[in-house]
Amino acid sequence: MKLFSITADLSKPYSEWEAGFISHQPKREAAGIVDVAHGKIEGQEAILVVLKAESQATLDAFMAAQGESIQENGHIMESTQITVAE
Repeated sequence: MKLFSITADLSKPYSEWEAGFISHQPKREAAGIVDVAHGKIEGQEAILVVLKAESQATLDAFMAAQGESIQENGHIMESTQITVAE
């Protein structure tokens, strides 16, 4: 499995984003994505999310399929930066 470190800016308060992120967990799990950690970047309206998935393609397919929901939750998609570790 690969490890993905994802950062993004938020359009909503962190607490609202986090509630939606937690409720969305079953969909990530069904797509083969494992939550490792998440948190608010200190001093910013931004998040750090760490996930595990089999491949970048798995993560990309999920983000494409769930993009509207992810954005409605407060994640500013065009600010997303992903670092991949093996």
